Amino acid sequence: MGNVFVISGLVRKRGELAQRVCERETALHGAKRDLESVDRVLVLLGYRDDPKRIGAIRTPKRIFANKELSRLIIQMRRDKPELADNPAIAREIIVRKGWDTKDRALYNQIRNKVKDVTKRRAFWAGNGTVE
Repeated sequence: MGNVFVISGLVRKRGELAQRVCERETALHGAKRDLESVDRVLVLLGYRDDPKRIGAIRTPKRIFANKELSRLIIQMRRDKPELADNPAIAREIIVRKGWDTKDRALYNQIRNKVKDVTKRRAFWAGNGTVE
């Protein structure tokens, strides 16, 4: 008797998942039609290679919202003035965001972004010219 509630919950969950699969299949078919259209246009315009050999291009995922990193750096320098160098700031950002502190690729990516922001801030804090 107790399984009736579990079964009804699982039936509902399966229906929701089936709907998600259906939506994604529809989107996939639309994307495939778009891809075929672009392939035909490439051939019409004289593209000589096989368009199917063109690999997928991954768009980079945004880690921070607009101006979030700048605000984090300003806040950290206010809270901890001893954080003067980019690697220390990058480590602190990773800790504050709750990300994996052992992920070396993430650390390098954050450190480079911090370097870009601090360089830009230093540029605009001066007179806006590069010497």
